[in-house]
Amino acid sequence: MKETSKVKGTKKYVRIIFVIGVATLWFTSPAYAYINPGIGSILLQMLLAGLAGLAIVLKLYWAQVKKAFQKLFSKNRD
Repeated sequence: MKETSKVKGTKKYVRIIFVIGVATLWFTSPAYAYINPGIGSILLQMLLAGLAGLAIVLKLYWAQVKKAFQKLFSKNRD
């Protein structure tokens, strides 16, 4: 099966991002930084923002997901 140029370009960017991510994690050094008590509230805010974002995405695409499952499990398959 032939790959389109869009797929090739996407694979190229994914590979580049992966290599940069691995290099960033591989070549890091300890920061010896102080973690103050305010970091807990920041982490909580990040968690809540992520959950809110997930809820919005599910709300936006719920009808499509529901329709796909109904089509998959319906008794009258055309």
